[in-house]
Amino acid sequence: RVSIFVFPVSTWLDESEGSGAGVGGSGPGAGVSSGLGGRVANLGSSMAGGSISGAGLGLNTGGGAGPAAGGSGDSVNPDMFPYWRDIVRHFVTIKSGTLKDQLNAVSEMGYVAWNGGDLAQSHVGKCGALELFVSFLQDIDTPAPLKMKVVQALSTICRNHLPNQEALGNLNYVLILDNFLSDENEEFRKWSAHGMFFLLSGCASTQSAALKIKGLKDRLMRVSQDDWSLWTYNDASEILKMLGLTPPGIVADMEPDLTRSVLLTILYEKEMAT
Repeated sequence: RVSIFVFPVSTWLDESEGSGAGVGGSGPGAGVSSGLGGRVANLGSSMAGGSISGAGLGLNTGGGAGPAAGGSGDSVNPDMFPYWRDIVRHFVTIKSGTLKDQLNAVSEMGYVAWNGGDLAQSHVGKCGALELFVSFLQDIDTPAPLKMKVVQALSTICRNHLPNQEALGNLNYVLILDNFLSDENEEFRKWSAHGMFFLLSGCASTQSAALKIKGLKDRLMRVSQDDWSLWTYNDASEILKMLGLTPPGIVADMEPDLTRSVLLTILYEKEMAT
């Protein structure tokens, strides 16, 4: 299955406080990609090159460990991995910035995780961002647009990255997303299903946790009836297939699409606009 889905670039990568990605926004953005399993291939998986020693985000320029945003503070060669500075900068902004700055930084964190591939995802997972994001989602006082941004970013941060998937599972993110499936806002319900798809895809522990949630099938069935016409796939239906909860008469895909990528979609949309 290969298809091109065109959506406003601002929906995912916008810097404004309320447009697109906020609750009630204009539609799907980052991560609207296809195929069970194959949907999780990051464009930047081999872009960083070289290797990174240790788990921290510190810069070692010839001696002691540099500043670190979580992790052990082990050395990172910025020439090999240029994204680490952005990860640290966005993390600090998300922790203490204004709402507008937080919205932009969360989006950028998701973009860095996408563009930087597995290495970037690993460092995002080790800098404390997962715990911070989940705390936002659990806080009833967190503004709805910020929750939307966080769910969108996490769909990229955990995409095809088992350690991040398992870490989020340990933070009860499966239950959080299940709760969001009942949200009154349709776009937020669909984004939550989208995030759940990537949280569960290829991860036995999160799938097992999902199967233990009473009523999940019914909630996914209801969300699958939402308007998914602007999305490449109905992620609620894809989860039902993944978990073996598919209603009779619907056959799960056997050959997932391995080519879909959000960044390619954005580049395509830009090309079509010129």
